[in-house]
Amino acid sequence: MKPPHAAALLALVALGASLASGCAHRRSEQKLAAGIDAHRRGDADAAKVLYTEALDRDARVTGAANNLALIALDRGEEDDAITLLARELAAHPALPVARFNRALLLVRAGRHADAAADLAALTSDDGIPAPLRASARALLAASNARQGLAWERVRDAVGPTPPDAPTDGPVRIGARVVGLAAFDAGRMEDAATWLAGDPAPGVRRRHALALVKLGRADEATALLDGLANERPEDALVAAWVALAAGRPVSGALDDVPSDAWPADGPTAWARARILAAEKARRGDWGEAAATLEEALTAGAPSDLRLDLAVALARSGDLDAARVQARTALAADPSSPRARSLSAALE
Repeated sequence: MKPPHAAALLALVALGASLASGCAHRRSEQKLAAGIDAHRRGDADAAKVLYTEALDRDARVTGAANNLALIALDRGEEDDAITLLARELAAHPALPVARFNRALLLVRAGRHADAAADLAALTSDDGIPAPLRASARALLAASNARQGLAWERVRDAVGPTPPDAPTDGPVRIGARVVGLAAFDAGRMEDAATWLAGDPAPGVRRRHALALVKLGRADEATALLDGLANERPEDALVAAWVALAAGRPVSGALDDVPSDAWPADGPTAWARARILAAEKARRGDWGEAAATLEEALTAGAPSDLRLDLAVALARSGDLDAARVQARTALAADPSSPRARSLSAALE
């Protein structure tokens, strides 16, 4: 399934206020206007025919190739969309929305160097409408993040500080990009600052995790209030927050039917770790060890073995704990945690 396109970042080029003279040109503008109406009604097939007819009448009609590119994009024809946008810009180099749409497609395709000129022009021109310029800044931040550039480069694409108050549209999207990049970089204070006020459920969950890492579990709990745990991944976030706040995790994990939980993979291992941590918090170290052993038997990664070694040691089975710690160290000799734990158990 293709990822949904952000409506705020893909706009149709509206019919210009002034029409050039000439019968053919007037007819092309009429075709373009009819195509825009069909496009907005959701009739992409009719819109494509009308845009094509507009271009047949006048190859330089403003916006028709751009709008054909949007139809191609919605159909997953991204190479065709890029070609159409290049055609639009060859005829109208100063058309900002076409420049933005091309940059968006190039960034999505990982062609960041090719998008750089368009983004530089869009973010430096004070004459471009403010919403489109804000969208370009958000896209530049996303491009920097996807390239793995330093977090400061991501932030500086949008501005030195987050917006003063929660906002909608491209300004919010820019702040979201910066906040998520901060989270991925382990900058939890910055993540909490830039994600504050964002209403998107997925962003609120990431914000809550940042708050937990900052020791602000009560704030994280309040942030998740009212969010439904429909997917295992959602329930895991709620469970981590509950664990940090000293509350039972079952309320979050049980929101997802048991048959919806995967039997293996990262989600399954995270669930096992949460359940084991809750049992350990109650002092049931033997039960915690059993939960982790079950996960390892099902193929969990070796770093979970270190948690198992701790649980076994706390339950009094030092010999079994040493075996697990040595096994983990053999699997990853460079792991500081494996080295220190093995040394402590010898």
